[in-house]
Amino acid sequence: MMVMKTLDELKQDGHIGIIGGNGRMGQWGLNLLHVLGYKNLHSFDVSGTNSVGGVREHSSAKDLAEVVDMLIVSVPPGITVDVIRDVGQYLREGALFSDFTSKKEASTAAMAEFSQVDVIGIHPMFNDTVKDLRGQNIAITPVEGRSENWLETIVSMYRETPANIRVVSPRVHDVVTDFNQAAIHAIYLIVGGLMRQYCKQQGIEPSDLFYLDTPNSRVMQLFLGRFYGTRNPAVAWGIQNGPYAQQIRTMLVEEALKIGRIVGGGDTGSFNSYFFRNASALGNGNLDVATKDSARIVGLLRELGYEANFQAVVEETKGFLDTTHRKASDLGMLAYFYRDPFRPLEEQGTPKESYVKEMAVAGTLYIRMEDQFRKGDYGDSRKTAVELRHNLIKKVTTQVERFDRGKAPLLQGIVEDVSRYIGMCDKVISYQRSITPTITK
Repeated sequence: MMVMKTLDELKQDGHIGIIGGNGRMGQWGLNLLHVLGYKNLHSFDVSGTNSVGGVREHSSAKDLAEVVDMLIVSVPPGITVDVIRDVGQYLREGALFSDFTSKKEASTAAMAEFSQVDVIGIHPMFNDTVKDLRGQNIAITPVEGRSENWLETIVSMYRETPANIRVVSPRVHDVVTDFNQAAIHAIYLIVGGLMRQYCKQQGIEPSDLFYLDTPNSRVMQLFLGRFYGTRNPAVAWGIQNGPYAQQIRTMLVEEALKIGRIVGGGDTGSFNSYFFRNASALGNGNLDVATKDSARIVGLLRELGYEANFQAVVEETKGFLDTTHRKASDLGMLAYFYRDPFRPLEEQGTPKESYVKEMAVAGTLYIRMEDQFRKGDYGDSRKTAVELRHNLIKKVTTQVERFDRGKAPLLQGIVEDVSRYIGMCDKVISYQRSITPTITK
């Protein structure tokens, strides 16, 4: 096996594989390498599907490890060392062993112990939803005496992205990132639980908190939503089990108790001293930059937030309805509908022809659904959409198959659109609840 000397050699002739390639960060890694021009990409995963073109999928981690020049382990933190232990022996001479996990001391030590090849940890310090890498950090953690053949190549590889490339030792990485991740995540976990319990105790809803928010609370709410919106507690659990995380949580509790004692005792002097010691530790330069940048963020909040997003989702759904309306017209649904879409259909007479009858019912339901949404009756519109979908599947499909089979594909597309519309209504209703306070006094 040839040790790659240049990026061009690695892109054209090298083989790079990811264990866990169907996971979220695995897919991110494969897609990034594909975009950067690497031709020979490989993957193994026990579940999920690959959506990156040109990736060769393998039946086992062993098969993958035996054929690649660079192997990246991208699996949940709790099993990373086990996977490393299982596959390290199969890497060929001259290869590179790497990983995407957020804890580097344990993973790099395991890769060095269970293989005979170069070892370099890689940590993209963001989640897979980040599309623009400008200003984001990618940490590279070489191991002394085990990274020299590949370090320059790996640093050059990621410098082709707009991200900041940070080269640090595994220990320094873990000391710093355990605070930046475990401490911040612990605060999110605590504030999330506090919000839930406080609202329950006071008989209010989170939407009431959002209704009377401040710039600081709104920023916190956004990042709470970002944190819990991943719906991925496994990652948060792994971060809370980092080598320094327990110490951090203990210190967090101690600081909270300290503040409680100071404020509870009415000790203004100690409170001021505590405040200014923390400010001094941050440094004047950091305070100045943070003040200016956060002011810009607060300014942006005028264009963001629940109200702005709610209106954007409503407009998006209206646009979708316009497209579906044209399809329904092409099908012929809107050529037949009852005179008053909001009166019970049975009170308005029934056409004798079965085809016309079912088209009239579908057309009437569609007009009702659309009108309800445009009037802001989102829940009623969703109910009508469910009824319309049932009618299209159970009644109209039979008539189209009997009398106008050529329109069957168009009808199927409308059924799919109505199903999608129901999901869009759910989103609109959810957003509406977020901006509708329950408090009236």
